[in-house]
Amino acid sequence: MTFRLAITAAVTLSLSGCITANMWDKNSPNTSKAVHHSVATDKIHSFGIVNQNNSQLDRGSIIMMGEKYWFVINTKDSENLADILNVKLDKQFQIVDSDNYDKSLRALPVELRNEKEADFTSKFCLRYDTHKTDEVAKLKKLSFKTENSKNKTFYYRCVHANGKYYATPKNLPADYKFEQSVPVSISYTTYKDHFSGAKLAGNIVKTPFTLAADAIGSVILIPFLMFGGSFVSMP
Repeated sequence: MTFRLAITAAVTLSLSGCITANMWDKNSPNTSKAVHHSVATDKIHSFGIVNQNNSQLDRGSIIMMGEKYWFVINTKDSENLADILNVKLDKQFQIVDSDNYDKSLRALPVELRNEKEADFTSKFCLRYDTHKTDEVAKLKKLSFKTENSKNKTFYYRCVHANGKYYATPKNLPADYKFEQSVPVSISYTTYKDHFSGAKLAGNIVKTPFTLAADAIGSVILIPFLMFGGSFVSMP
């Protein structure tokens, strides 16, 4: 009887320990909750490409040009995006959530990765609905995947681009024009308790570097068709 009681007590204590450990795991006072902070918004009105290396920009980098900032995508990700941006289709792409292709995004997401440097990452998916044979062929050639939703077939491809952002250069040529803009939301995420989000946001707004004249001179505007826009070239 004593032996059985000892075994029972040991098992009970073991289970109790597991329950206690699980309780602390779920209710730990040291948990770090992710908090999403909105920093600023902008509007992309043109796409450009760097045609030669310079002190700040690498040849082949795609630039999303906004009213406040220029978002320069690194050359590797730019190479993957170029064919998509230049494809000729009857309609514009829809920008959708990477976890829900039926959910349209109100703005292109730009997530800042470092409070002291102008690094960013952007993750989203492009969706296109069509039954036209020629368009389907173009999309499949660009590695778009097929999905069915609500008795409807559509094509999508997800994008993950990294780069740096700069303050929009001043005194641009007068013919620097655009026909439509794409909203952009700039944000960052913190995981620390008692963190001063307001202070960090203030620092981030001041972070972007200014592009030098030689950097601006190496950028040409090109008629990217990703969002249905057309643009005038810089001289």
